[in-house]
Amino acid sequence: MTSADREATQDHWFQNKVDIMVATNAFGMGIDKPDVRLVMHLDVPPSIEEYYQEAGRAGRDQKLAYAVSIINNKDIISASKSMENQYPELDEIKKVYVALCVFLKVAVGGSAGREFILDIDEFFKNIKLSNIKTLNSLKILGREKWIEMTETSKYKSKAMVVADPRELHRMYPEDDLRYLVLCQMLRLYAGIFTESIEISESEIAKSMNLPINKVKIVLQLLEREAMIHYDPSSTKPRVVFLMDRPADESFRIDKEKYNFYKDIAQKRLNATIQYFTGNKCRQLTIIEYFDQKGQPCGKCDICRGSNDATFSQEDYKMVLNYITNAKAEIFDLKLLLHSWPTNKRKKIIACLDFLSNEEYIQLTEDGKIINLFYGKKS
Repeated sequence: MTSADREATQDHWFQNKVDIMVATNAFGMGIDKPDVRLVMHLDVPPSIEEYYQEAGRAGRDQKLAYAVSIINNKDIISASKSMENQYPELDEIKKVYVALCVFLKVAVGGSAGREFILDIDEFFKNIKLSNIKTLNSLKILGREKWIEMTETSKYKSKAMVVADPRELHRMYPEDDLRYLVLCQMLRLYAGIFTESIEISESEIAKSMNLPINKVKIVLQLLEREAMIHYDPSSTKPRVVFLMDRPADESFRIDKEKYNFYKDIAQKRLNATIQYFTGNKCRQLTIIEYFDQKGQPCGKCDICRGSNDATFSQEDYKMVLNYITNAKAEIFDLKLLLHSWPTNKRKKIIACLDFLSNEEYIQLTEDGKIINLFYGKKS
């Protein structure tokens, strides 16, 4: 989405013009929208801290709200795989650094303090490594103080007039649009001929009653004619080299620090996986993770019996009644399970296993139930 689309969508969300927002976890981490009734996760967050912050967007008005996670074993495996990508091998990180220097034409022995705009999509094409590993390698290079990289965001245009302002009338006729734009920039932006400062093409266009596209074309032309330095607004990330580029064989990543951060990240992920797969009250798990004491909440799925596989006589009768009155000989296990709330489904599965052992039904490997008494009365 464009920046304008994102801003408009978020405004609609804040103003309750839309009821549902689907987004990555980058959306609205700092928002304080009080009336969010449901936060739903479709994957495993990398840490309890992040999950708690994201789920905590619900119910800030102190009214009833829900945090739901739709997660299965494949998501757990995927999260573990994501951890591998988050911490590439040290030689892969070195490969990304060298490739970045080559891509940005950074010579050995120089460029400390220099800033570059990085066309990340083109950079991906020039390196034989997955995009996610490449991005995570850049983050590690930032943590190790080799580079400083801003996330992709909107940058305002900058310009500096390098020609002598007193000579402009000799360079162009006074009715030339290039001359008129240059003069208007000098009026609007004090000091633009001594340093690069932020400008607004729309402000220039409005003050001159010109289309903004025409102003941008004139600015690009003035750049080519070496009259100005023009850095148009960009949504591409920027990279600053914090140290001179060393010879390739001299490049190093602090292995001890690298392993330290990797171990911390792995422990955080393990705690998150335990949160989703464990048998302890969800809220109590979070409280204890933050080294606090508490009691089971009585409200989460665990407290409401989602891990309890002990079925009652009433459960048995309900399942048996469902099967004997079914209008099909073969039906999906999922279809049957969806007739019960989530916190009863392990009980229902245990009941079905019992019925299978008693040869009332047959459970197939592809998740089907065969009613062995189809058409008969029990």
